[in-house]
Amino acid sequence: MWQTQRSLPPTSQLSICSPQSCHFLTSDTFKLRHETRDNHAGSTLPDSDILVATGTYADDGKRITAQLILENRRLGSDVRFLGAKLDEEAFEGRAGILPALGYRQPPYNEPDGTKIFQLVFQLPPDTLRGSLAHWISTKPAPIVVGRLNLCLQVTQAVSNIHAMDLVHKSLRPRAMLMLSKASDPGSAANLFLQGWTYVREVSGATTQLGETFWQKAVYQHSARQGRYAETEYEPKHDIYSLGVCMLEILLRTPFIVPTPGLHGNPSFALCELFERHRLALGEQNGGLPSRYQGNPTKLTSRSWATKTIWSDVTRSRLVDMDLVDLVIGCLDAEFAKTSDVVVCVRNALAAW
Repeated sequence: MWQTQRSLPPTSQLSICSPQSCHFLTSDTFKLRHETRDNHAGSTLPDSDILVATGTYADDGKRITAQLILENRRLGSDVRFLGAKLDEEAFEGRAGILPALGYRQPPYNEPDGTKIFQLVFQLPPDTLRGSLAHWISTKPAPIVVGRLNLCLQVTQAVSNIHAMDLVHKSLRPRAMLMLSKASDPGSAANLFLQGWTYVREVSGATTQLGETFWQKAVYQHSARQGRYAETEYEPKHDIYSLGVCMLEILLRTPFIVPTPGLHGNPSFALCELFERHRLALGEQNGGLPSRYQGNPTKLTSRSWATKTIWSDVTRSRLVDMDLVDLVIGCLDAEFAKTSDVVVCVRNALAAW
């Protein structure tokens, strides 16, 4: 049985900085295995954008070897501020947030020459790791209570982010980490948010750029899709994405499906469920001719249609009206804040 629970892994397994101590990791004290200017260390977990590498760092005179998650950011002051924020929340035991070990400037830049910084998170030892997307694709289907428990973990994590006056901006199963004890394969799994690249303060400055990659845009509010967003990013946009993620969990249907690519490069397709509803809309309602089946770029070209499709899927595939109301409430911005979504998920759990 695929189980979930809300508790974090024991904090004694993690190297946790004290609050506000997220510090710069210099090349003298921190190194990644096999990293050079021309060779980027680590690899992504299956069905995810979560980059994991092996590294060593100095701690109280000792050299510690650990598995680490690396998250890119553009500004040094920005990454230092966010690292301290996340570290303080994780230190206090907030659900869904890994503690930040520190931040660093890697020995390479972006392809366009822009300098980057990286937040560094330490993974607890003796754990099985995978993205939520991979779990949905590969694990036995849990009963509804198990799926709702997982929805609760996601919702609580997002609520904690909003309580820090932050918006995530990139919520999707490929950017959510699942951890369980390797020594006990039947143990419950814990979920942690990743994908911190675009996180910012609610009141922080924004470039107002939208999402152009269809693999990410299908989780985004229509006002945030396209090259330029129609509005500034707000917590309600995270709640919309949360609704899409919960729909994917409840249906246990991967919305983004890996496919064989040319020359071994990864490729992706939209799930058949989305395609079928998109083509069935009718051309007068934004539908498309059947010749566009299998063309995810074309199928997601009209941002407003995405919400219509997810709403139709919710009403046609979820049989419990409490679950329908939960997802539709997120899509239609009926929740004033994420903590209200937490209450709704808990009520749905109690009903089961």
